[in-house]
Amino acid sequence: MTSELTIEPLTPLIGAELTGVDLRAVTEEQVTGIRAALLKHQVVFFRDQTLNQQVHIHFARQFGELEIHPATPKGQNNPEVLHIAHGPESKGRENMWHSDVTWRERPSLGSILKAVEVPAVGGDTLFANMVEAYERLPDSIKDKIAGKLRCTTAQGYLLIVSARQLSNCGKRIR
Repeated sequence: MTSELTIEPLTPLIGAELTGVDLRAVTEEQVTGIRAALLKHQVVFFRDQTLNQQVHIHFARQFGELEIHPATPKGQNNPEVLHIAHGPESKGRENMWHSDVTWRERPSLGSILKAVEVPAVGGDTLFANMVEAYERLPDSIKDKIAGKLRCTTAQGYLLIVSARQLSNCGKRIR
């Protein structure tokens, strides 16, 4: 691959495909470009990358400290990587609109997903630009929710982190 990062927006509101970079050997300049693209487009995609878990983790660390997802099995090698696999016996519970770990006191910048095997039909992940969703609300709705408090929670983890959850309450909506 070349060393010149190319950014191709996928829609007017969210997402871009990045090419011209080998994630196994990113330069500081490329990391800066990838971060800028992520902040601008909110979701970025890389095709045809060869990443083992160590490379995946190394690449992810270029963007900050990594967290261990609460659903990661205890004692797993490389706990920074949450392996999600589904089949007839494991349909998955995350197949609904959600935002990864935003209920944490300090949510992470994002997640790095690697699709290893996907079905011929379905299996896609959808993304939403919530900043744009808010911006497009009628002024009457914005006025109605302005100054209201929001409290994010995580079903299934609420009982474990309920004391910490309270710190996420009280964040004002614009």
